[in-house]
Amino acid sequence: MSRIRSAPAVLLAGLIVGPLLVPRASVPPRATATDQVGEIDRGVLLITRGTTVVGREEFVVRRGRGSGTLGGFTVASTAWYPADRPTRSLTSVVEYGADSLPTAARIEATNGDLRRVLISMSPRRITVRVATAEGETAREHPARNPHLFVDDSVFATHALPPARGPGAVRAMTLVGTRGSMTEVVDHGMETTEVGRTMRELRHITLRTDGSVRHLWYSPDGRLWKVTDTGRRLAATRLGTDNAR
Repeated sequence: MSRIRSAPAVLLAGLIVGPLLVPRASVPPRATATDQVGEIDRGVLLITRGTTVVGREEFVVRRGRGSGTLGGFTVASTAWYPADRPTRSLTSVVEYGADSLPTAARIEATNGDLRRVLISMSPRRITVRVATAEGETAREHPARNPHLFVDDSVFATHALPPARGPGAVRAMTLVGTRGSMTEVVDHGMETTEVGRTMRELRHITLRTDGSVRHLWYSPDGRLWKVTDTGRRLAATRLGTDNAR
C-alpha cells in the first residue's frame, strides 16, 4: 500500500457530486415516466442493534453509472443515525459494472464535521482519497482480488445481489478500509422472518474468518434484509406489512 498526502480538500470536493438524497418517506412518492427511466428499485431500511432501532437508510438503484456509462448500475443512499433525531448522516453513491462488482464509490459523512471519501477501482489498483477540513490524503491498494463493500453503517451496498464467481472476494468499507477475504455462498430460497411476516427469500451469506453476514433477496433481486449476528446488526426493509 502506498500513501500520499496532499493539500487542499477542494480538489476532492470537486470530484464528488452533491448529496443525492432519497425522499424521506416509508412509501416512495409516485414517480413520473421520466423519473422512472433506469430505476430498478427504491426502498427504506430500518437499522437495529439487538432490539434497539439505531438508524434508517433510504436508497435507490438505477441502471447505468454516473460517469455516463450505460452499462452497470448505481446505488445511491442516505443513512441517518439515530433514526428519529439524527446527529449523523452518510450519503453515498456506489457504481457497479455489468458484473455487479463495484467500480467506484463516494461518500459524505457528517458528524459535526464533514468527511468525504472517494474510491476508484481499476483492474490493477484501488485508490482511496479522503478530504477533511485539515486537508486531503490519498492511498493506493493493489487489486489482486475482486472487492465487495461490507460496511457497518451503510447497508444499501447490498441492494444488488453480490456477483457470483470462483474464489473469494475482499471486503472493503466505504471509508476505504480493507477487510478480510470473504466467501460468497448462495443458499437458494429459504424462509426467514421480515418484520412480522415470514417470507421465502433467496439467502446469500458473506463469510469471513470472524463473522457471517446474511443477505436476503426476493426472487426478482430486491434486498429485504441484512443481518450480522456477530455485531448484532440488522437492516430490514420497511413494507406495508412490517412498517413500524
